[in-house]
Amino acid sequence: MRLQTPHDSDYGTCHYTHAWLRIMADDFDIEEVTSLIGTEPTKTQKNGEIRSEKTKKTFKKTGWFISSEGTTPSKDSRDHLDFVLAKLGNADHGLKELHDRGFLIDLCVRWDSKSGHGGPTLSPLQMSRLAELEIELWFDVYFHGDDFLCEGETSPPGLPKGEQGIVPNP
Repeated sequence: MRLQTPHDSDYGTCHYTHAWLRIMADDFDIEEVTSLIGTEPTKTQKNGEIRSEKTKKTFKKTGWFISSEGTTPSKDSRDHLDFVLAKLGNADHGLKELHDRGFLIDLCVRWDSKSGHGGPTLSPLQMSRLAELEIELWFDVYFHGDDFLCEGETSPPGLPKGEQGIVPNP
């Protein structure tokens, strides 16, 4: 038997984590994507909709999302990835069609470090499934606590909201 990192919902080096799948393009029919994937999204956005009443900024892309945010208190990113992958069920054909049509399809793990070391863990089964679905995985990593503040900087007010606007580094 191979040794693997033990599952730990209290993941000692993690302050907070969740995962989300993004399906995005300039504009598309959200109901068609829901039908192709075979499950309801947890969030959506439409190109041109107001994203902030305060600034009146609008979304530049239409998006369809499955997010584990608020679904489990676990700090083990594998639990959040499992949530998203379970929602995809048998979406292989639908995802392939969307890939072929040029949609952006990726999955992000937000991982907030409690102490500046450690990091999220992925299981071989999760990596294999993501490869089968041709879904790129990226990490949105944050550091919390006074140990990470620059001179003159104050602690952040809390966890940022709204992963729809986050774009991975090229």
